[in-house]
Amino acid sequence: MGRKTLLFITKVLFTIIAKTWRMEPLLLPTEPLIVAFWHGGMLPCWYLFRLLKPVGIVSKSKDGEILSHLLEAWGYTLVRGSSSSGGSEVLQQMTNLASNGKTILITPDGPRGPKETFKLGAVIASQRSQAPILLVKPDVQSAYIFKKSWDTFSVPFPFTTIRFSTKKIEAISPTVTPNEIEEIASECGKWLSETN
Repeated sequence: MGRKTLLFITKVLFTIIAKTWRMEPLLLPTEPLIVAFWHGGMLPCWYLFRLLKPVGIVSKSKDGEILSHLLEAWGYTLVRGSSSSGGSEVLQQMTNLASNGKTILITPDGPRGPKETFKLGAVIASQRSQAPILLVKPDVQSAYIFKKSWDTFSVPFPFTTIRFSTKKIEAISPTVTPNEIEEIASECGKWLSETN
């Protein structure tokens, strides 16, 4: 099977499955935000926020290529790169887009982990753009979990119920120090990792 065929099948399959999810209503924000959620449970978050036509930060890896095809089909504009590849350029693009009123979605522990480690990019972009951060935590009733993947990646089963918890972090003050940025990122990570 060719790679283009695989990408097409993956895109169609995930879209069909996602349309069956029973997602409890969540009032989507109207203001520009930096939306952050863990890589392992990202699929329902990407699907929920597609309605805002936002910007997604996706790595340049092979897995990122698969995800980028799916997100483009869901209406996303993409910025390709990560903390390990073009990090400073991606951070600048995030800052510019958020400053210009775009909502940005990011998995702060991607693309390679460590699992559930909240890297600093989202917090720094919030400080520079003065856009708030929205932490999103999906609670999926049933899912298939890839236990050997670094992030224990999960795909919700068709027709499963999905609830979302959110926490808004107001825009990070320009006077916040680098040490305080690390503390804020750590606290964000702790909240995302708490069980619902």
